[in-house]
Parts: sequence; structure tokens; C-alpha cells
Amino acid sequence: MQALHLIFFIAGTFLVIAVSIRYAHTVVSLESYGAPIDGDVRRGPYIAIAASLVTAVLGGSSFLLLRNGERWACWISVLVWSVLWFPAFINVSAFLNWFAAPIIVTMVCIGGSVFATAAYFLMGPDRQRDGGEHPRP
Repeated sequence: MQALHLIFFIAGTFLVIAVSIRYAHTVVSLESYGAPIDGDVRRGPYIAIAASLVTAVLGGSSFLLLRNGERWACWISVLVWSVLWFPAFINVSAFLNWFAAPIIVTMVCIGGSVFATAAYFLMGPDRQRDGGEHPRP
């Protein structure tokens, strides 16, 4: 579970940087041709940057909380899968011309949510530390 949270953090941070650079390149290219930069140019990158930023923040938060023994951090992972679903569904539909691609994205996000929920219940309350503090020697 911790590896998944770390992947959320790293991938979200990478995507914020990569999409921002790609968006800046697109804006400069369009301005050099004298083309207008309208909402169609901005909408996609803004959605991707926002979803990636939320994913990075929630992934990092859940990693740190779960490391400190807060088992409810698994519910943050469910929230991350829910946040990821919409941009992934839209982008896969736009880039892949295969009818089952959005269905697969939906099933992966549902599977991730089920996995996070199962991790919460399998951890048990005895694993949680009082107040999320590190155990005293």
C-alpha cells in the first residue's frame, strides 16, 4: 500500500511538471503563429495539472499518515482513485480509439478503491498507534 502511495506522489509530481512544460510549449507555438489561445487549448492541461496536483498531495499525505500508523489513510487512497478516474477516462477516450479502453480505466479505478478499502479492514485497529505517534522505546 505504501508503494502505491509513493507512486501516486511521484507520478503526480512528474505529471504536474510535464504537463506544465507541454502547455507552455503549446502556448508559445500558437503565439508564434498568431493563433488565438482559447478555452479549448487551456482546458485539457488545466484538468490534467489539477488532477495531478491533487493526486500528488493526497498520495504524499496518505503515505506519511499510514507510515505514522493512521490506518484511515487508506480512505485517502480511495479518494485518489476517485479523483483519477475522470481525467483518465476522458484522456483514454481521446487518445485510444478502442471501445473498451474507458471500461478498463473504470475497472482499474474501482479495483484500486476496493484494494484500499480491503487494506483498511485487513490492517485492523490493533495496528493503529495512539494519536499516530511513533512508539516509545
